Amino acid sequence: LLDKTEQLLKKMKQRVESGNLQRKRDICVEAGRIVERCKMEKYFDFEAADSSFDYSRKTCNIKNEELLDGLYAVRASASEDDMSADDCARGHASLTQAEDAFRSIKTSYLTTDLPARSISRQADGRVKTHFLIGLLAYYVVWHMKEVWREMTFSDEKTEETEEREPVEPAQGSALASRKAVKGQNEDGDDIPSFSHVLERLSTHVQIEEKLMLKGESPIRFASTSVLTSFQRKALELLGNVAP
Repeated sequence: LLDKTEQLLKKMKQRVESGNLQRKRDICVEAGRIVERCKMEKYFDFEAADSSFDYSRKTCNIKNEELLDGLYAVRASASEDDMSADDCARGHASLTQAEDAFRSIKTSYLTTDLPARSISRQADGRVKTHFLIGLLAYYVVWHMKEVWREMTFSDEKTEETEEREPVEPAQGSALASRKAVKGQNEDGDDIPSFSHVLERLSTHVQIEEKLMLKGESPIRFASTSVLTSFQRKALELLGNVAP
């Protein structure tokens, strides 16, 4: 990037010397555009005037950056006894889960697993209550997704994720790859998404009925639809959620 930026600045300097770029303001704007495009603002110094332009590298800044080349640095307040370097890096990477959770809570109901749209609040108490309800809803959804991992495309080998190299690209387990290719789980059942599991569970209902007999008071009773094997398995897995 340093070499690429310097080549572009060299061509620009030739334009200034040939008279194609004269005004100081135009020279500064063009130089700024070049270093901003290459993300090299802090590595070059400029001297510009009407019909004059020169540049140089900030060698001190470049040398300081070279000390960190090839290094992945995460700083935490925890001691080495409380958290190893690998756990610290994994914890930093897992922040994306918190960001996704907040995005799910605040995104339109059309694009999230939480069927609730964002609502504007002004009073402090209502803001806190609204956020708490959204957080609790996401907590419930998170547990449902966890216990339904084997029924959906989620990777079931979570222990492999917890033990993987923290700075290497994440790799799914062989089981997750087979599910993605086949579109089926180990039992040969088609794999739905989380929302599809909820849709299939929604057909399990309880119906209240009333039987009218001549000369007698109506008899009220409730009937429940018969569970399918899919619904039975999903509900059994929900029973494994630990509070």
